[in-house]
Formats: sequence, structure tokens, C-alpha cells
Amino acid sequence: MAEDLSTFSDDDLGILSLEDTDPLDLGKGDDVDDDYLLLVDLHLAEAETDNVDALEDVDVQETRGFGASYPSINGFPCHNSPQAIGVRTYTVPGTAVKVPVRGDVSPLLIGFLKEWNQKVEPLRPGWCWGYAARPVRGSTAPSFHWAGIAVDGNAPSHPLGKRGTFTSKQAATIRALCRKYGLRWGGDYVNRADEMHAEVIESYTDALARVKRLQTPPPGLPVHDTGSRVLREGMVGTDVRDVQNGLNMLGNKIVKDGHFRPSTTVVVRAFQKNRGMSVDGVVGKNTLARLRAEIHS
Repeated sequence: MAEDLSTFSDDDLGILSLEDTDPLDLGKGDDVDDDYLLLVDLHLAEAETDNVDALEDVDVQETRGFGASYPSINGFPCHNSPQAIGVRTYTVPGTAVKVPVRGDVSPLLIGFLKEWNQKVEPLRPGWCWGYAARPVRGSTAPSFHWAGIAVDGNAPSHPLGKRGTFTSKQAATIRALCRKYGLRWGGDYVNRADEMHAEVIESYTDALARVKRLQTPPPGLPVHDTGSRVLREGMVGTDVRDVQNGLNMLGNKIVKDGHFRPSTTVVVRAFQKNRGMSVDGVVGKNTLARLRAEIHS
């Protein structure tokens, strides 16, 4: 579902960029707590998708290893031992929320929850879930939680089967974040909504490639947001050069010297006009967010 970006603020548009201002540093994470495994099993007993939605656009196969046969989801193996598939417990930055997920895709799932907390609603400790070793309730289909590639946010506020637990703007933000992190939102399930839920829907290879892009911002783009200063003609700095590099990546030919000359203003104005934006030749948060989004689309 496409959002009407004209109703969004500059901060809203910023979520459409693939990169955060800095790569996510989660450390090694902690072992999965046994008490958590008991609590999450109770929670997920009544909070899981139905079989039709769970299998949509999913490649499920049997894999052999660890002395047993387990299913895999899009190349992510499931296992009854979280340690066997690299599940670790991570703290969502800026919160006291701890969620166990696969370490290799933790920047996707924890990054998503980080921005949920910042841009959708505050996350509450004890209301968020990750890994759980079991199939979908009432089915033989493996749960994405079993592979450590799914999270539930503020579960009691968004009960299984209920739609409209978020405002339309919150839902649009969640969808944009899912695009950014390669996830599928349970709120878009056709048969039974699960608005608390998001899962890695890309293949193992594609998901790891996305992690690499997120964790290593490509050259030519600002690693840090322009922040307190809006860029306009006459200004000089590395942030100006970064924007010049970004515009050149879209096919322009600006001298990348960090000087905001009239030639740069002309290109910025053309960029804004071609995208239906306010044309002022100034690079603020809105223009920078759109530039980043296009380069990484």
C-alpha cells in the first residue's frame, strides 16, 4: 500500500532511507534466558498467525543437522536449541526491552524495533517477544519465531486477529520500516491480522546482504545526518561534498569539492522539481531523505 508522502513531515520521510545515521552496534548479545522461553511459550499460545498466512511467499524445506531433522524458512534453519542457530538476546537501543533473535540478522529485527520505539510507539519491557521453538499453533508449518527471525512488539496492545490497533500514520510508518529492513508485517495478513508481529521475509542470502548494506553505508552519502544545518548556496563542508556525491550517483556531474556553488543549486532544484517537491535549491531533511531513498532503492 503506497503512502501519501505529502502528509508526512521531514522526520517521517527520513525512515524511508535504508541507512540509519550510524550502523547498529549490538555487541555479542546474551544467552537466551530459560525463564524467557517459558514466558514466550505462554504468550505465543494465543498469538500466532494462521497456516495460510504463514506459508504465503515462503520456501519451507526440511534440513538435517544437529542430529535431527528440522524445517527451514527461506534458508533459515529452525532448531529447538536457540544456541544451535545463533540466537542471542539483544537489548533494543534506547529501551530496557530484551528480545532474542538470530545474531546474523539482529540488525534487521532489533533495528526495526529500535525505530518502532522511536517512531511508532514506546516499547514496553515484558511485552515484546522473539525466538520460540515450535510450529504455528494448529499446524505443522514452522513459525518464523522458531527460526529466530520474527519479533512481536507490545503484544498486549495489539492482540491477534484485531485490526486498527495502530493509527493510519503508525501503520504507514511500520510498512515503511518493514521495507527498510526486509520484513513482512502481520498487520497486512489477509486471513487474520497479527499487528504485533513482523518477520524476515527475504531469503537467507538476501537478508545477509541487506544487513551488510545497513551496517556499512556506501561511499558518497553522509554517514551522519546534516543535523542542525540546512545546506544552501555559499556553504562549504564535507556534508556538502557528500550531497554532491549522492547527486552524482543519480547521473549528475557536479564538481565534488564541498563548495555549494550555483551549479549545485541548479542540480538540487532539478532534483526537487522532478519529484514534485518544493523547489528552493536548499538541502534540508526532506530533500536529503528523498536523495538517500532513491540511491538505496
